[in-house]
Amino acid sequence: MVRSGIGRLATGLLTQARWASALAALSVLAWAATVGAECAWVLWNESGHPGTPPSWKLVYAASSERDCRLHAKHDYAEATAELRGFRERGRQDLTIVYDDARLAFGTSGRDGLFRSKFHCLPVTMDPREPSQR
Repeated sequence: MVRSGIGRLATGLLTQARWASALAALSVLAWAATVGAECAWVLWNESGHPGTPPSWKLVYAASSERDCRLHAKHDYAEATAELRGFRERGRQDLTIVYDDARLAFGTSGRDGLFRSKFHCLPVTMDPREPSQR
């Protein structure tokens, strides 16, 4: 009888160990899914001349959508400040239209029309692929 009592104890401990392992594995999977969702945003800049396919430039890989939007606002502010500087340095032919809500701007001048816009997209979307625009 001693052997059967030890056997039951060993079986019970083994079952508890399996449950603990399964619970630990599920916890790791849940944590990995959360981390993946948080690190899944990319800041893109779309630019070019109207009537031609846009150029897409990967600007920043963000840890969250909020982080991506903060970087987009910062980069938009830098780009528009640079454009204002062109006008201040004598490019009086340059007309600039700002769309702060959409983080977009357009220019017209001796170089023709030009547009630029910042986009925060999930990492699963690649705007360079026509099927994903």
